[in-house]
Amino acid sequence: MRKFVILTDQTHTGTTINRFFKAPSGLRLAHQLRKKGIEVKTVFNFLSFSYEEFDEIMKSFTNSGKDEVVVGFSTSFLLPGLDNVNITENENGDMINTKFNMNLTENRKFLWGDALEKILKFAFLARTKYKAITIIGGFFIKKLEHRNFYFLNKVIDYFIIGDGTEVIYNLCINKSNQIEEYKGVKLINAVPTTNFEDQSSAPIIEDYINQGEVLSIELSNGCIFNCSFCSFGMLGKKKNEFMRTEESLYREIKHNFDNFGTRVYMVCDSIMNDNLEKLQMLSRIRDKLGVDLRWFGYARLDTINNIEHVQLLKDSGVGGLFFGIESMTKSVGPSIGKMTDGERIKDHLRLCRSVLKDTAIMQGGFISGLPTETLENIDETGEFINSAEGVDLLDSISYSRLAFVGYLEKYIVDKNKILYIGSASLKEHEIVKSRLKHKDHFLDYKVQSTHSWENSHGTSNQFSERASKIAFNNKRPIFLKEPIYAPFFMPSKVNVLDVPIEDFIIDGRKQKPIDVKEYIKKEQIKKNEYKSKVMNGL
Repeated sequence: MRKFVILTDQTHTGTTINRFFKAPSGLRLAHQLRKKGIEVKTVFNFLSFSYEEFDEIMKSFTNSGKDEVVVGFSTSFLLPGLDNVNITENENGDMINTKFNMNLTENRKFLWGDALEKILKFAFLARTKYKAITIIGGFFIKKLEHRNFYFLNKVIDYFIIGDGTEVIYNLCINKSNQIEEYKGVKLINAVPTTNFEDQSSAPIIEDYINQGEVLSIELSNGCIFNCSFCSFGMLGKKKNEFMRTEESLYREIKHNFDNFGTRVYMVCDSIMNDNLEKLQMLSRIRDKLGVDLRWFGYARLDTINNIEHVQLLKDSGVGGLFFGIESMTKSVGPSIGKMTDGERIKDHLRLCRSVLKDTAIMQGGFISGLPTETLENIDETGEFINSAEGVDLLDSISYSRLAFVGYLEKYIVDKNKILYIGSASLKEHEIVKSRLKHKDHFLDYKVQSTHSWENSHGTSNQFSERASKIAFNNKRPIFLKEPIYAPFFMPSKVNVLDVPIEDFIIDGRKQKPIDVKEYIKKEQIKKNEYKSKVMNGL
């Protein structure tokens, strides 16, 4: 039976700096495989480790190469970093030099580019010196460009799409997986996890969790909604499908509190309020444990129609909510399958703030350039977002331009390059498969590349410029090109600053800035402490 090494990290958007937060994929894979009897070594913040340090980890874990091992890299939280990657090969096709040039304006053309060199070197070491099976997976695998695959394919045995638990288990016990080849790349489409009753991520002491560290957790898989632009899996599920049991959830939360003092979580569910039973479970567990649990997660704003719904969010311990608002232009709604009436959105936000007050952070996510939306509509949305009321209702915002993305799944199915707009497939700008209600709206777009397009209302750059002016206008403090008080960025900051989550939420309500240089120093200290624990524990 092979052992398994999982390497994960989480980077700050548009930088080479990695966050101090243990990626959910590593914790979940480690726990689930350990339950099946596989010995697992977790390496979080792996970008902080040197080639020599990784060699020492492999030497210790494999008993100097005597034990067989699978080495896996997760891409789920490796956000876009550096672009213009120049890799030199010798006459045998071996990589002999890798150079990265900073170009933050176009960084999204090359996903997690700053991590590529380290992945290549670590995977090469694992394969050549330790005869390991090397795999790579995570959310961004299905968005990779062909040049990424060309270099990674030299050192990676299998590319995994979807939940890799069963795939990795099969590799560890020498059981075959169903493999598809595409242009020399070996791909494994993992079967989605449907039995979610005990899908725990509880770590062990050897995962080196700090006292009080914010961790991730999942209550369910999939989403009951079916937004037409969404690219997440398992959309349109039934309300009670793919849910954790309350007993499973209780055991994990109690284990983490008893062993690590953890009471704050980043919830990784697609939507937290798609089934109110999840909120009720958390509320009951808080009462049963007598612990003031707090959590951050995604929520659907337009379903919050009464005070009771908001009160349930508050009673369950919510500390931060990310609302995918997308647009406040009413005519956009039918195209994406979502309510986008600006006045109604304001009313829902006011209802939430009236109950939550200063106990939770609220963030709104917006997309510029959606069908029927004009540049003037973007400006009107910005006027509200940055008004005194807008800043009070939305402590944090993100405003990105519409992106057309090439998805690997369709490369496999159709053997052709298909451009994607969320879940709306376009082939040579002609829709071939779509869940959109108004397909003709997207025929207005002339697409040059992922982030370069134009329609009858303007170009992608024009929409992007308007959105950036709204997002970066000093109304809300910014940290390394990302909002400080974004619910999904807050856990890593709490882990670094060692402040009570309640104090950090109050700072967010006051829009208090962070000293970036001082923060980076503290973050580096935390990463060095973790690395020392890993190396000293070998």
